[in-house]
This record gives sequence, structure tokens and C-alpha cells, in this order.
Amino acid sequence: MKNKQKPTISSLIKEVKSGKVSPVYLLCGEESFLIEKALKSLLDILLQPETRDFNLNLLDGTIVTIQDILSAVEVYPIIADWRIVVVSESVLFQDLRKPPSTELENDLLDAVEDIDSNDPKEIFLDWITGSPPQNSTLIFTVKGPVNTREPIVKAIDRVGRFINFEKLEESSSIQRDPLFQSVSKQLAQSDKQITPSAFNLLRTQVNNDTHRFFEEINKAISFVGDRTQIDERDIRNLVSPTSSDTIFDLTDSISNRNVNQGLSSLHNILSDGEAPIKINALITRQIRLMVQAKLVLKNNAINFDARRITYQDFVSRFFQPLSKKMSGNLPKTTTVNLLKQNPYVAYKIIQKIIRFEEEELIGFLEKTLEADIQLKSNSVPPEYILEQLVYDLCRPPRRKAI
Repeated sequence: MKNKQKPTISSLIKEVKSGKVSPVYLLCGEESFLIEKALKSLLDILLQPETRDFNLNLLDGTIVTIQDILSAVEVYPIIADWRIVVVSESVLFQDLRKPPSTELENDLLDAVEDIDSNDPKEIFLDWITGSPPQNSTLIFTVKGPVNTREPIVKAIDRVGRFINFEKLEESSSIQRDPLFQSVSKQLAQSDKQITPSAFNLLRTQVNNDTHRFFEEINKAISFVGDRTQIDERDIRNLVSPTSSDTIFDLTDSISNRNVNQGLSSLHNILSDGEAPIKINALITRQIRLMVQAKLVLKNNAINFDARRITYQDFVSRFFQPLSKKMSGNLPKTTTVNLLKQNPYVAYKIIQKIIRFEEEELIGFLEKTLEADIQLKSNSVPPEYILEQLVYDLCRPPRRKAI
């Protein structure tokens, strides 16, 4: 695909408002929320509320034929400037490449292709390279990536607009984080802000699901009422727990040395059907991150009161500098590298790490290894093994004899 500036929602809106409307759009990618946002923007600009129902066709691309799609596009708008046809999840963009065929199969396929010239992709290519209607716009939405080498994708990019909404990547600097920038702009329209710690907590609780993230933000705007700031307490009160939240509560209970919370969270996770071996793996990951936190603080001789430092100071004075300096010295796998986590996760661990000694944490890792062996041997009921593990990890340390 030729190199040119990638269109964005903002540039798309600006272009359409200026009167430059393309005959076809392809909105795809992993961020379904952004796809829906771009689609809504296009519809709101091109269609008037009073004639919208007459000039909007919503088609299911998994069952509709290419002939039906193009027939809908050919209909002239009624008392309006534009007719819009939206096709979701069209089979046109599925990867239809076939496995290698035998010589006989190739001969049969050639014969069939000579007889059947109704290939949907060929029909669409003929239409888009011909003379599409000047008063209709065709919009394809696809959740997930598409094959950019496909001729129809190249044709859409050449004749119309193709936007791939890739997964928003986290940034170690919250001010440069694309999701934080986007939500800040949305909140500013309602004269509100969100604290960095609340932002990171919400992102963690929705497991980086952008669609749900903005749904919860809209709820938070109403929830806080006249207050101008959304804080961590608002997020905890507003967002309903999920299985990932319960797992977070379990690992957090270890950092807090809270036996009751740990056992309660464990029972909730087990009742949700989570595999015991996976639960132990998540506990092991938490302990590894705690060990790294202890070693990072020790090796860099960093002196600050972790219980008093603000999240913003933690990110600027600690997390960002050490991410550049030490991230390569820690495990390469992102999920078990403390300095490649969401800064909020590292912040919470650092705050609690003062409660643990290095030798104690190494002992915790040995206990999770023993639990893993027991879980795989099936000699004891899994819930008993995990209950004992959580109890051992959460209980206060024994006082050393004088």
C-alpha cells in the first residue's frame, strides 16, 4: 500500500465537513470503540435527523450478498444529499486464500472459474474502479485487522478512505499516553478531569478494553455530579467487579498481608471457574514483581517514603528514569517485567514492598513452586492447596527469637 499520511478520526471529520466525501470507507482494527466513534461521526455529519431513517441502510456483511450491497448503494437519496450504506463484518475482507492444490484440483478450479464469473471481490472491484454513485457512500466496518495486500483494500485506499484503528499502546508517560489524551479531551467537554491514579485503576479494571473504558467514563461523568474531578474512590465505587478485578484483589491482598481478603478473593475466583494452576501462576507472577521491586530499590539506593509519594511524583521521579535505565536488566517478557507494567501496578507494589524482606519473598516463590507441583500431582484437592498457599503468603511474618 502506498505511503501517505494515515487518516485519523479528526482528519476524517474535517475532510467530510469541508465537503470532501468519499464513495467508500473501510473502518477496521482492534479498537472497536474508535470504529464506532468514526462511524457515528460520519453518520451525524452526512445525515439529517428528520430524513435519517429513509437514507440509511445497515447490512450484516456475513449474510448479505455483494449484489444486495451495490443495489442499496444505487438507490437515490430521499429529500437529502446523501444515502449511506453501512456493512458490518463483510465476508469480502475474510482471508480466502486456499491451501496448495493438486494438479487435478487446479484443472477443476480453472474450469469452474471459467464458468463462474460471480466472484464477489471481482464484482466489487469492477464497481469501485468504475463510476460509483455521486450521492451515496458505502461504509465497511470490520472488527480486527484486514489483509492490506488484498486488491479490494488497496482499491478502497486509492479511491476512498481506509483507516486501521490499531490497539492503543500504553506510554510510560501518562501525558503522552494516547488513551489518557483522548479521555482528557472528552472530559474537558464536561468541564471535568480524571486523576492519573484513577485513570490507571480504571484501565486495569476494564483490562484495557477501550470500549468499556469509555462506557465507564460516561457513567463517571454523571456519577460525580457537580464535582470537576474523577478520583480513585469514584472508580472503585462505580465500576462493577469482573473476574480480572477479583484476581487483582487476590494479588493485592498478598501485598497487604490480608488473609481474610485473600481467602475471600480466592473463593470468588474458584467459583467463577478459573483453573487452579492459572491462579497459582498469577500469584507467582505477583511475587516475582515484588522481588524485582525490592531489588530495584536496593540496587539503585533510592530513598523516599513509598507510602507518602504521590502517583505523579512516582512516575516522573522513579518509574520513567528507571524504565530507561534498568528495564533491559529485568525479564524480557513484558508480563513479568516490573518496569514494563502499567505504572499504576508498579506504584501499588512499591508502596507495599517495605513490609517484606528479600529472603521472605524468595521463600514465597519456593512455596508457589511447591503448590504448582502439588496441583499437577492431583494428590490433594486444588482448593485446599491454594487456601494453604494464600494463608502462608498473607499471614504476618514470625518474629525472630531474641
